[in-house]
Amino acid sequence: MRFLCLHGKGTNSRLTRMDLGVAALRYRLGSDHTYDFVEGSISCDAALEVATLLLGDDEFFAYFDDVSPASCRQALEDLEAYIQSAGPFDGLMAFSIGAVLGATLLVQKSQTNAPLPFRLAIFFCGGAPGDPAALYEDRFRILDGAFDGELLHLPTAHIWGKNDPRNPSWGPQLASLCSSHLESIFVHERGHDIPSWHDLVGLERTVQCIQRTIDRAITLH
Repeated sequence: MRFLCLHGKGTNSRLTRMDLGVAALRYRLGSDHTYDFVEGSISCDAALEVATLLLGDDEFFAYFDDVSPASCRQALEDLEAYIQSAGPFDGLMAFSIGAVLGATLLVQKSQTNAPLPFRLAIFFCGGAPGDPAALYEDRFRILDGAFDGELLHLPTAHIWGKNDPRNPSWGPQLASLCSSHLESIFVHERGHDIPSWHDLVGLERTVQCIQRTIDRAITLH
């Protein structure tokens, strides 16, 4: 399968490829998959998690300014344009604020009854998406399954850390918006990261969660 990969805020595509968790997952998932890492376009400060991987000339990016509806709209349009030009992709693999962007695009497609751009989505420490309709009214509204119901009807994997110091409610909130019979969830013991070789149990459970999601997508197609 071919995956479109979106990084978190304050990093870049090079650092995401080097991340031990991402590298370990790619190795364990095997050579049948390819990964297209898409870099953000808005400069920002480095995230704390990438401090040990920095090079002197590194730049750090986000996909959008999270206090600007106009910036969020532009990010959605840029992502859709990239998918149109570089796709097709089988799956989305997104971390943190990248998951916010990817999930918001999926919700937008669902709201307009347009074909989904992915067969499956894998979210790491994923943030709850915004309401695309609200963004085009120049305002923010964060979606929540408790009020909005299940909006994403495709196989999804949700992996987050129970000790995430940043946004501990993000993972459950995003999962609540996805079809419960098509989702797999794994909550690891770590924080705002992806299990790697130093957490073999967490890594194996993460791989199993993702593989179940891939298998569901294959069965549905």
